[in-house]
Amino acid sequence: MNKPQAFPSNHHYNDRKEPTRNEGMSLLDYFAGQALGGYTSDNDVFASCKVIADKKGIEVKKFIAVSCYNFAEAMLKEREKHNE
Repeated sequence: MNKPQAFPSNHHYNDRKEPTRNEGMSLLDYFAGQALGGYTSDNDVFASCKVIADKKGIEVKKFIAVSCYNFAEAMLKEREKHNE
């Protein structure tokens, strides 16, 4: 799987005022961040995650972080199917 970027730009300059390319964040990180917003914006979802994390014996932050990246990876796999 290639590593698509979110928000790449050619409109940045280094200290010597030379144009450089800013690769932006990875699309994986962008999708994970979007999922994180969903997890943390709803108290009921967050509470459910806390219950699951407690049962697994891990911190809720770690449970949510792993879940966000799992969603992001699934989205990238699905995206690849549609770009073929």
